[in-house]
Amino acid sequence: MKFDRVRWAAAPLVLGLLGVLSSAATARATTFPVTGFNGTGATASVDFTYTPTDATAGTVTIMVTNTTPNPPGAGAITGLAFNVPTNVTGISSFMFSSTDPQAASFFSFIDIDAVGAGSFGDFDIGITNGSMGGSNASSKSFLKAQSNYNRAMAALTAARAALQNASSAKAQAKAQSAINKATLAMNAAQSAMAAQSGAGSNNINGGTPNEGVDPGLKITFTLGLTGTGMNALNAMSFLALTSGGTGGNCCEEFIVRFQGIPGEPGSDFAPPGDDFPPQDVPEPASVLLLGAGVTALTRVLRRR
Repeated sequence: MKFDRVRWAAAPLVLGLLGVLSSAATARATTFPVTGFNGTGATASVDFTYTPTDATAGTVTIMVTNTTPNPPGAGAITGLAFNVPTNVTGISSFMFSSTDPQAASFFSFIDIDAVGAGSFGDFDIGITNGSMGGSNASSKSFLKAQSNYNRAMAALTAARAALQNASSAKAQAKAQSAINKATLAMNAAQSAMAAQSGAGSNNINGGTPNEGVDPGLKITFTLGLTGTGMNALNAMSFLALTSGGTGGNCCEEFIVRFQGIPGEPGSDFAPPGDDFPPQDVPEPASVLLLGAGVTALTRVLRRR
């Protein structure tokens, strides 16, 4: 009977551990280094995590740390680019947070197979603190469209929160209508920015190093994505894809842009190394929960 009591006491803990393991399987951090292609000494560490919410939504979290030695090197991160799985049919929001106060000017845009990154081919999503390119990208019309985009993004975030907290069918319908309206506004603003910057000119080639991520600092980008089959994706669903196009250094899974590097050439692009793709690791929160669960289970069994 004593064994039976221990077994049943341990059962909830075992189930809890299984839940933690299941969560860790869907939310995993993939960490890898990138190194400047032109031999400038620019380096960074990228932590890429994808967490599905349900079949229609998920979150990509990218933390980029500028690991460039300073001294002797220098240079700020001003952009990055990566790809999205082809079975994702819609991306409706980009939400940013940063540990670097100088990086408040970063914004993101999507242009499937058309986000330029020097000679490294064309990506799907770009994040930059520069304009989207083109001679009119700093014009009044472009800045107005960018302001409209940011306002629509904030409205979408609020509408999603309202939908999660809605307790009645009427409130849910109202929140969903707001989501649809904000999504349309974001798409319109994005099209307006692209029109002002020139067709096909979306890229991360530019950037403002004074507002970038300096050596020793890091920045975290959070992208809320919507589409179909989102719960079937993981980090490598994104990182296993390579850029397209005819660039001489095509094709790469991920790219980081550096600007403001002293001397020639003054800037660089940093792709992953030859050992890419790396191994996934559980998120720290999952590891802590798993460790706590194992400790608790051990204590129960010792009482036998």
